[in-house]
Amino acid sequence: MRSGAICLFVCLFVMGVAVGVDPQYALVSGLSVEDTVKGNSSYVTPLGVVVPPESLMKISGENPVEYGLSVEPDLEETICNVALWLKEESDPVIYTGMKTETGCTEFLWGISKGNADNMLYGDGRATHIDLGVSCTTGVAGENYEYCTVSGGYGNLAGYEGATVAGGQFNKVRGNNGFIGAGHKNRIEDAENSAIAGGLLNRIFATGDSCEGTRELSLEDLEGDTTLGEGTIEGLRALYGGGEKYGYDFIGAGSENKICTGYNGIVAGSSNEISGYAGFIGSGMKNRVESAYGFIGAGYGNYVSSSYASVVGGSSNSATGISAVICNGDQNKASSNYTFVGSGRMNEANGIYSSVVGGVSNIASGFSSSIVGGSGNKAQASYSFVSGGTSNNVGSSSMYGFIGAGRQNTVDGMASSIVGGGNNYVDGDFSIIGGGFADTLKGPYSGIFSGYNNKAGDGSDDTAAVILGGRDNKITTKYGVVGGGAENSATDSFSVVVGGYSNLADGSIGYSEGH
Repeated sequence: MRSGAICLFVCLFVMGVAVGVDPQYALVSGLSVEDTVKGNSSYVTPLGVVVPPESLMKISGENPVEYGLSVEPDLEETICNVALWLKEESDPVIYTGMKTETGCTEFLWGISKGNADNMLYGDGRATHIDLGVSCTTGVAGENYEYCTVSGGYGNLAGYEGATVAGGQFNKVRGNNGFIGAGHKNRIEDAENSAIAGGLLNRIFATGDSCEGTRELSLEDLEGDTTLGEGTIEGLRALYGGGEKYGYDFIGAGSENKICTGYNGIVAGSSNEISGYAGFIGSGMKNRVESAYGFIGAGYGNYVSSSYASVVGGSSNSATGISAVICNGDQNKASSNYTFVGSGRMNEANGIYSSVVGGVSNIASGFSSSIVGGSGNKAQASYSFVSGGTSNNVGSSSMYGFIGAGRQNTVDGMASSIVGGGNNYVDGDFSIIGGGFADTLKGPYSGIFSGYNNKAGDGSDDTAAVILGGRDNKITTKYGVVGGGAENSATDSFSVVVGGYSNLADGSIGYSEGH
């Protein structure tokens, strides 16, 4: 080294600080140990080397400063193999090094806290740093490099570039893996993955369901002398001996698990991802089992198809491709490209179907929709229910519509019920505007309002119309009842304008009513 280099013994000047002097190594000469520390006497190292007071470091007093340090210790040949801390005058950094025949030189040493029951394994341990207690870097029989345990107790940084910053009983068995802190967190076989902290979080590179994750690592089992070689080989295959997954992240929380690659869990408890490039933000007992699946938060939510998402809520299930549930409880988006906004126990199970909200609504037709209400069903393609209770657009009613009301049913193509209760349409291109217990059977027909009116008696009763009233009836095609009560039109083109209990029973019949 160039002139001015300073070589300090590790046992005397670790990081430039001493905490005391063993009396058996002091040259007393009538002076106390404290005097020796202060530099009033030479210091005798455990190896018997005398260090002049000029090279001692003052550590007592209010303002500790370095003594001179202008005189190099008189190093004897007996310590040529002792590791040193090296520092040059102009460099604020200290380096690991050793004494050679030509002087002091930098040298690559592994660093471990002394008397701490640490283990540094492999030929690459010269690159290891282990400053914890009862901690391990590397793996027995392997030569992994750049393993680091910065602190903590019982931690393991086992593979190439693995790091555990602190905590207790954390284990990294994956290249370039990182655990920041926490308790009993583990990374197994997953490369370039990280757990920031928390309790009992796991990242496994199994490539299958998290239900197959293990409490013991493959290394643990390979070291079990009670297992035969055939069993070990089977375990190697079970533990994912093929492709290695990684690039995963768990931020915090407890008992979260990731079992494949490119996934992230920010926080929460007992969340699991076994898909590819999935994400869970927070919550509890949420599961993603598909590629690119997403759960924002909540409890017990489940995603099992690619690109599907549950933003929040509880016990929601998105099992169709690109299905989305925003919130709510026990909602299901079970077909491809379906949507449930919120509510409870709603289900969108037709392709491109949607339920915006409400309770127990089911949109099962292709591109069908329900806005809200309870117990409504949109079973036909392109069918639509705005709201109400227990309304139903049947499976044969393509383009069917129910606006509101309760217990209304549409069974005709492109037919509608605007509102009311217990109304029924069984004809194509027909409509009931409102009222209660009105029935329409026949195409191109209509009942606009009233109570217990009946327009048409079959598929041939075309264009029957009742404008209002109660208990009016048309059993023919092209018949009309304008209003009133208990009026009947029983032949083609017959008309009852209104009144009570009138009958138009002849072809092209007419009754004004009475």
